[in-house]
Amino acid sequence: MGVARLDIYVEHGCMGCRRASELAAWARERFPSVSVRLLTPQEDDSGQAALVRATPTYFLNGVEFSLGNPSQEQLEAALISVQKGAA
Repeated sequence: MGVARLDIYVEHGCMGCRRASELAAWARERFPSVSVRLLTPQEDDSGQAALVRATPTYFLNGVEFSLGNPSQEQLEAALISVQKGAA
């Protein structure tokens, strides 16, 4: 499957997006083998951005994982699971 990927969509001025940025930094540090991208829907031309209904929105390997910020524990469990699947 390749490298596990976490895409987090944010917008400037978004109330929860500061926390999303913190979670992205935490995920990068805790899971260095996972590709973590923090981006706005306007920056992404993959087609995935068209699925974003609100920010922050989290996608794991192209599948919506969370609309809004998950807890750190929920994100950790999901990243462990997706990382195992990418191996």
